[in-house]
Amino acid sequence: MTLIDSHTKIPGISDNSQLIQWIDENEIKHHPNLTIEQSDMGGIGLFFTKSDHQEQEDFEVLRIPRSSVFDMLTLLVPLEQIKLRDSTYTGKIPIKESELIMNFLSILEPQTETFIIVTYFLAFKAIETIRLQFPHSDYYINSPSHKFDLYLSILSHTFTLQCAESTQHQDQFINHYISMCKKMKNEYESVVEQMKIIYQEGPTDFEKLLTFEDCFQIFQAIRSRTLEIPRDIESDVKVHDEQTEIVDEVDRVNRDLSDLALTLDVQTKKLYGNNNENYVIDITLVPILDFANHSHNSNGYFDVDRSNSDVLLKLDKKIISSLPDKFEITISYSPEDYIQDFIYTYGFLPKQGDHFQIIELKFDELDKYIEDGNLLCKWLRILPQVQIILNNEEIYINLNNNNLPILFIEGLSFNMYWEDLLLDHFRTFNNIPQDYDTEIDDEELQNMFAYQEANYDFINGIDPIGLLYNGKPVITDLSEILTITGNQDNYDKLVLKTLDFTIKYIKDRVDLIKPVTKKTNNFDEMIQQYDTFKRDVINRMIEKYNKDPTSLILPDSIAKPEWEVYYRTPARELKLEQQKQEEDSEETLDEESSE
Repeated sequence: MTLIDSHTKIPGISDNSQLIQWIDENEIKHHPNLTIEQSDMGGIGLFFTKSDHQEQEDFEVLRIPRSSVFDMLTLLVPLEQIKLRDSTYTGKIPIKESELIMNFLSILEPQTETFIIVTYFLAFKAIETIRLQFPHSDYYINSPSHKFDLYLSILSHTFTLQCAESTQHQDQFINHYISMCKKMKNEYESVVEQMKIIYQEGPTDFEKLLTFEDCFQIFQAIRSRTLEIPRDIESDVKVHDEQTEIVDEVDRVNRDLSDLALTLDVQTKKLYGNNNENYVIDITLVPILDFANHSHNSNGYFDVDRSNSDVLLKLDKKIISSLPDKFEITISYSPEDYIQDFIYTYGFLPKQGDHFQIIELKFDELDKYIEDGNLLCKWLRILPQVQIILNNEEIYINLNNNNLPILFIEGLSFNMYWEDLLLDHFRTFNNIPQDYDTEIDDEELQNMFAYQEANYDFINGIDPIGLLYNGKPVITDLSEILTITGNQDNYDKLVLKTLDFTIKYIKDRVDLIKPVTKKTNNFDEMIQQYDTFKRDVINRMIEKYNKDPTSLILPDSIAKPEWEVYYRTPARELKLEQQKQEEDSEETLDEESSE
């Protein structure tokens, strides 16, 4: 059975035999019944044809060696190879590839694993363009960086959500994507300007060398294709012991990169433990396996061979037993379908089914509905948002571990004179003796908390002095509030008020959903799909509310604790230690400027 037939058109691959050769050269092993074909889900997918032989357990259909995946550690090895070649090459070199890669790392200073990988491939894309300008240069013709050409072409032609041309949108989530695009544009312009300075005597124009469109495409493609691959610490050491030459190369490059303040390395990773095994999670590009499409009800999964850290694609024997003789292999990109995150990361809306999906509903203009609503939330340490949980039949509002109903306590209001209570309650809250000199005067304290009030979601470091209950500071009698929230009947009434407010809010929001009149690129098409989806969700919620408001409450039997923990936008909050560090940094800058 041919892995890729001649009729399959893979974006970025002009001749399928080139990809097959690349797979062989990278020692990627595959089951003889595995094929790469066009997918009904869109783009390319992995398919499997059953044979007469029945497997007795989950079985492997794809094996990618550790040396053929791309993460922040494996990419160090080819960088060292390029550096070694550059140090011994005696011919004419228009632009040294190793220096260009290091300059990208130095300028961008990537602080996440994903962005480290992005930075490397941006450099490889720039190198590819330089080669085209010097087609007869022996230096470029025989470069070790050619090993990235084919996969770079796949990344450059991967379907991605394009850069937003819009400047603003009524939906906060869409605005977040627009802001990300603006940030990327600014970052790109900064890189180009710095590269122009470094290579001002060079033979090329960096804006043509790496266009913003290419830059954004690679960024998006890598974000959408990376997987979280566990790496066993002990087996990794064992593999490195068997490959001491690579270890030495990695050590040398690590010393170089430390000079660039690349602070994210293996020592900073979170260590996980499972059955007496220690492992870390690597953000990784896994060629060929990354052709597998997403399904919540997947039939395959990836695993790691502990003996050598190879990445494996396996099929679930029980699930595939009920599938047709030929089927598409799917994996789950995420344990839960978090709608906004799927759009942001992968550029598509996941299919609805009988499994539950998550949508985050943020109350963007709370003050229009509740006087000083945003300030009340900050002092209550409540995020003005709820989760919508839905599948193709049911829809609910998740209020588990969400204190939003407290906002609707009658008599609760904002205390604009909280500064009068600040000093005493700051001491009490932080257990500071009255005779102890904090070296912080009233004005500094006021500035500290006014800064939090203006810029963050939560106010830390003090009691809720910004709240009044029936005209009196809440902190003088917390028992009344506790009486309300601790009584089930009273709290149920607050929940109903929360539901009433939510329905009123979404009725107003649905009127703001306007059809996209000008489609610049697929981002505008996605907005249209997302708006249609939102309109359907809102109509379903209103219909259910009209029948029985309480039917919208997510039952405890369905609720998962991790939904509120892992699938919600975290609060922006300032730790007092962070505030102190910022102040110390500002003082240092002031001292340097005065000198």
